[in-house]
Amino acid sequence: MRGDAGPNRFRAEVAALPWINGLSKRPRRHQRDSDLSRIIDAVQNEMGTVVKRLIGWIERGSGIMSWVGAFAAGITLVTILFVVLYEIMMRRFFNAPTTWSIELVTFLMVWFSLLTLAMCQRLGRHVRVDLLISRFGARTALLWNFVTLTLTLVFTIILLYFSWLDFWESFQSGETSASIWAPVIWPMKLAMPIGAFLLCFQMISDLLSNARRVFSVTRPDGMQTGKEDVGLWDKAFLQALFWFVVLMAVSSWLLVTHPALGVVVFLLVI
Repeated sequence: MRGDAGPNRFRAEVAALPWINGLSKRPRRHQRDSDLSRIIDAVQNEMGTVVKRLIGWIERGSGIMSWVGAFAAGITLVTILFVVLYEIMMRRFFNAPTTWSIELVTFLMVWFSLLTLAMCQRLGRHVRVDLLISRFGARTALLWNFVTLTLTLVFTIILLYFSWLDFWESFQSGETSASIWAPVIWPMKLAMPIGAFLLCFQMISDLLSNARRVFSVTRPDGMQTGKEDVGLWDKAFLQALFWFVVLMAVSSWLLVTHPALGVVVFLLVI
């Protein structure tokens, strides 16, 4: 017994060392994997929360901007009403028609129509043909809506870029209209980039909201019919995508050969 006292005491002292104690208490492989999985889940949940907050901020910001544009459009419409009434009174009762009222009303109508684009997009009031989409399943309809929103957003960004260049050129040159009143026309041209910017911001918000709804079975507004999809890329979506590409190619060819007809076909396809 005394001969074993030395080795036993040595083993006890070694086991008492901090780093040896740490090695003896290492978690097993499945426990480490479980801890790593919990960390990954926590990070994903946190990222999901951040993304949801970001989308919420963008939706609120786009809503505020759309309402501001709609409010400004309402004031513009009231101004048009007063200008028209003033012109009627001056022409009818004083026989002194103005030289600026018709042109000013034209400028204001341009502002009114472009300021309402974002709000119409937010409320879903733009003209759309859903003859095929209404027969799709939930996710197919959402995916198709995502495709059309993306293409329209690209077109609107191009419109924003070139309209801004046109406005800036008019502003620098002091371009005026060819009328007796001869006002500068850059204020009217400014309406196009502002309206396109508001529409772009609202469409980005719609794209993010649509992407978030892709993983659910909720249909967009106005599309409550149709069977549920089996998969994300079902047959109906692929067929619609094929015919969309074909019709876009036809409309592009018509834009080169017959511009007026090409524009009509392009708008109907979109």
